[in-house]
Amino acid sequence: MITAIVSTKVADFDKWLPLFTSHADERAAHGCSGCQVFRGMENPNDLTLVFSWSNPEAMGTFMSNPDVQKKIAEAGTIGMPAVTLCSHVSNFAS
Repeated sequence: MITAIVSTKVADFDKWLPLFTSHADERAAHGCSGCQVFRGMENPNDLTLVFSWSNPEAMGTFMSNPDVQKKIAEAGTIGMPAVTLCSHVSNFAS
């Protein structure tokens, strides 16, 4: 299991969110087990997405799909997202 932290900007969060959530089944079919969405405090169109993927190859296969790239553009994503891949180390109570 890997975690992908994605920082991106969208033109209009209220347009982007329904398009993003409508593709949850497609992400799951490619190994994504969940995603958390965070909005910027100063600019609500600045987003941080935290995905759980089965492995980096599964994420790469999904993200390189031309149909997925088209849907990302149609949702109003601005520019290239910054992606950081992480592995879990530990949980702490506080």
